[in-house]
Amino acid sequence: MAKKDLLKTRADKPIGDYPWWKGADDVKDDVTLHISLPSYDGTLSLDQDAALKQALQTTSLGDRLKVEFNFISNDSLVCRARDKLAATFLSGESEWQLQIDSDIIFPYGMGQNLASYYANWMDEETFNLFLNEGVFRLALTMNAIDEILRSGIQDGKKIVGGYYFWRGGNKNFNESGSLFDPLNEERWEIEYKLRPDNYIETDRLATGFLLTHRSVYEAMDKKYPELAYTLPAIIPGKPTMAYYTPNITDEIYQGKEMRFYRSEDYAFGWRAKQCGFEPCLNMNLLLGHYGNTVYSWFDRPALQKLIISEFDNKRHFIERQPEENETT
Repeated sequence: MAKKDLLKTRADKPIGDYPWWKGADDVKDDVTLHISLPSYDGTLSLDQDAALKQALQTTSLGDRLKVEFNFISNDSLVCRARDKLAATFLSGESEWQLQIDSDIIFPYGMGQNLASYYANWMDEETFNLFLNEGVFRLALTMNAIDEILRSGIQDGKKIVGGYYFWRGGNKNFNESGSLFDPLNEERWEIEYKLRPDNYIETDRLATGFLLTHRSVYEAMDKKYPELAYTLPAIIPGKPTMAYYTPNITDEIYQGKEMRFYRSEDYAFGWRAKQCGFEPCLNMNLLLGHYGNTVYSWFDRPALQKLIISEFDNKRHFIERQPEENETT
């Protein structure tokens, strides 16, 4: 995709009267939020901890936001770990659950480091056009907790997540599991403009940053009673629901009928849709995904190609290496 075409995907200002809501001024009652923090290796990210603390301290909801936390670690079965988190959430009184995986980082704590890094690898014009554009600067300071709660409270989204890239390096879209066609590079580029209705409806939701209303779980209780189990017991004397058990669904992929394996997150989104909800992604959120680096919107494939094709930096050198099956 040429730079002139990429220009169509950028913007310097958010659409509408930003900020799109006033938090405490727009709610009548307290907002009760249960934050679930799964860590599969038992560690905590200091960047995420700092970002979470900053977001909660500066929330526009002020004292209206009532938060409780649940941390779980060292459960090798991901779907069971999420069932445990759901069971704990439902045993309390909170209305909303927000899951934040330990390898997810949201704006605070990641923006300046990434911008400084890419400034070394991009010509000044490209950097200013895309990574220094107004919506990026705004997104890097956006309160992610407020924005995801705005989706639920103001826009009525009962199950809504943030979009983040798969930790696949230059192959940043997870093949058939992707929201985008991995074989059509022209469709890899995603418009990045901040607007209040910036949603993609999909049941392929990742749970790394997912807001879920209590009613979603309650609807699944009624529609899928066969998901209840009593061993192992999560809460003594009470059955646990396997909300996140993977499943197989019939799908159309590249024009063909396919049997699609849904991991625990996609299975949960599918069940929510079957219960009459409209799962979606809030595309305003700028999330990072920890891996060998922090994969983020900075790694949009079309932008990466632009960086390489127009690379000119005296301090660094880039040379494309042929694949094993290629001849030089």
